[in-house]
Amino acid sequence: MRRRLILLFVFSLILGGILSSARTGRGAGITTVILVRHAERNTDLDDGDLTEAGKKRAEVLLHTLKNARITAIYTSQFLRTKRTVEPLAKWLGLGTTPIKMIRDETKPNNISPESIEEVHRAIQKHRGETILIAGHSNTIPEIMKRLGVKDPPQIGSDDFDDLFVVATGDWPKLIHLHYGEGK
Repeated sequence: MRRRLILLFVFSLILGGILSSARTGRGAGITTVILVRHAERNTDLDDGDLTEAGKKRAEVLLHTLKNARITAIYTSQFLRTKRTVEPLAKWLGLGTTPIKMIRDETKPNNISPESIEEVHRAIQKHRGETILIAGHSNTIPEIMKRLGVKDPPQIGSDDFDDLFVVATGDWPKLIHLHYGEGK
């Protein structure tokens, strides 16, 4: 618990600095992209809803990010990503925008480059803002690569607590945090 509080404090300081720079114009070109994988889901269905643990994680995400000055939320087309950000979106009074993630078995992480480009185009609409993207274990690393992160972390099939913050710009910065209960 103490470790989580320390990580949350560090995250708040870093994000606060980024947002402060953006407000004063020193970092006006910096877009802050927060990326999370969907929370735990019912695996009985291909597009299953969140489990009770997943619903709790979605509430933790709300409390973790409610003061992050998020201006837009994007999800994949799947119910599990929408449900993961739903409490936060309601709290912020924001809608969510789905982006269709198309599988392509011949590409890295089985995701089509066109899908990643569509996400990148959406991010470009929010220059200087902070946005949240809820995706999947295969899409999040590809989005980070497209943002210029070299060697993004891979997400395991049973990892649901990763929270990535990418500050874009000439030298993209990645902060890898965790929220809620881990494995």
